[in-house]
Order: sequence, then C-alpha cells, then structure tokens
Amino acid sequence: MRRPDWQERLWATLEAKKARPFYYGACVALAAECVDAMTDSNFLQDVAPLIEAAQDHPIELAELHAHVTRRLGEPVPINLAQQGDVVLLELPSLPGTGNGPALGICTGHLIACAGYPQGVTYLKLNKAKAVWRVT
Repeated sequence: MRRPDWQERLWATLEAKKARPFYYGACVALAAECVDAMTDSNFLQDVAPLIEAAQDHPIELAELHAHVTRRLGEPVPINLAQQGDVVLLELPSLPGTGNGPALGICTGHLIACAGYPQGVTYLKLNKAKAVWRVT
C-alpha cells in the first residue's frame, strides 16, 4: 500500500538517484527503489537476482515482464498509467548504453529511467510497452 507521503518519497528517490551512472540493471534498481520508497516493500530485494544477472547478459523483455507481473500483478492499459506506476519500455541504442528492455517509473506524462550515461533520463510515456499499478 502506498504511504501517505508517497509522492514526496518518490521525488526524493528520483532526485537522490539522478546522477546514477549507467550499468546493466540500473533501470531495474531505480524502479524497485522507487516502489520501495513509496510502499515500504522489498521490491529491490525481489529483483536483486535480475540486476545481478544483467551484469552477465541482457535481461530479456519477456523475463522482465514476467518477473514484474509476478510481483505487482497483471499490467494495466498503458493509457491508465499514473504517477508512481512501474513502466516497461524498450531503450533505444545510444553510445555508451545498452539497448533493450528497461523499467522506469511513471512521473505523469513521462517515464523516469536510469539507463543512460548521464543518469536518470525522462522519456515520453508513449515508449511504454506495459504498465503495472503500484498500490
């Protein structure tokens, strides 16, 4: 369940992580840290194996989708995304980054994602492949 101060906690987490350097799994860690801050859950602990595995091989879209679905339930329609929801997206290939599936956090009409060399980047919500409600 989201804490009464979930919005402040979400934005504080994004601010604290904004300069996180790129590494495979950084996006998964960011999304999990945001969920944990908003709900006092242990999502980061749940996804730790995915983050560790990402150091050796990219996470597959289906694997990431299945793992988040097991943890957060079935996705909701993308057009119903709300601030604080977890978003699955496909990162474009840029120099110094990986490409492929990534997790982010819906911030309204944008997705916060940590898959870039400069740290957290905000992408348009139309890049979303799936959205999970964080309650």
